[in-house]
Amino acid sequence: MEPLQIAMANLAKEYDKATVVIDGVFEGPVYTPLNDGLQAIGLGTQTPEDVAKATQNAFDAWKAAK
Repeated sequence: MEPLQIAMANLAKEYDKATVVIDGVFEGPVYTPLNDGLQAIGLGTQTPEDVAKATQNAFDAWKAAK
């Protein structure tokens, strides 16, 4: 095995919980503002409240269009 494969296998052993990926649940118009917002929170350019509001608005618009 390649060293990177071994390192990845060892890293995977350290975690016993999975992270849910919402991209598989929501469509682009909803998950894009959320994913972009999470990055903006990390960069300090938006607050969690700003991101939550934008994501909720996107979800509401998406749901209304269904």
